[in-house]
Amino acid sequence: MFVDLKGKTRIKLSLHTPMGKRSTDEVIEDCIEHGFDAVALTSPWEYQDGKNPYSIKVLSGCEYSVGELSEEYEAFHIVGVGMTSDPEVPSAWRDMKKTAKQKLSEIIKMIKIFTRYIMASSKKYLEFILEQLSGLEEITYRAMMGEYILYYRGKIIGGIYDDRLLVKPVKSAVAFMPDATFELPYEGAKEMLLVDDVDNRDFLAKLFNAMYDELPLPKKKR
Repeated sequence: MFVDLKGKTRIKLSLHTPMGKRSTDEVIEDCIEHGFDAVALTSPWEYQDGKNPYSIKVLSGCEYSVGELSEEYEAFHIVGVGMTSDPEVPSAWRDMKKTAKQKLSEIIKMIKIFTRYIMASSKKYLEFILEQLSGLEEITYRAMMGEYILYYRGKIIGGIYDDRLLVKPVKSAVAFMPDATFELPYEGAKEMLLVDDVDNRDFLAKLFNAMYDELPLPKKKR
């Protein structure tokens, strides 16, 4: 622990600590030497158990990467921390290029079964979705607790939650996507519809336009 400039006691922790060729003992000893109070072991595609008898808190973790960074494809990275057991994400997914975004969402869902601690590049995914919706007028967003609420012409139409595009389950959306799954944006919230075909700009534009008239008007400020 350390005291910051305002006199508050802080915990020093490393939430992304790749193992490399080092043993668990070597990694932990290095973290202890550098004054860390807790560490998450996050090797690429190799689940690391956090139940180890050390003088500092050791969290389980794993780093998952899918896709390929090139002119044609994109690469995504996500780190799961504090999992109670191995989510057993299929290692074959790392080489899937065309379906990388879809696999990313599936990995997030698998991790969430075992933990509530997930780090993902939500800002990057937000920028991707906004680009896909750039053909529509008056698309805006508002950040809220690490997630992003999406507005279309002043009405809330959905949002981005854990790098998933979810929309309100109005009748027009259900009819437009009859095979879409209902998912929770976060614990305790109402279910929303998952939009899988985020690569299709024309599809997204038609979906948003079909939903617009059913969306409730924004509440007037008192």
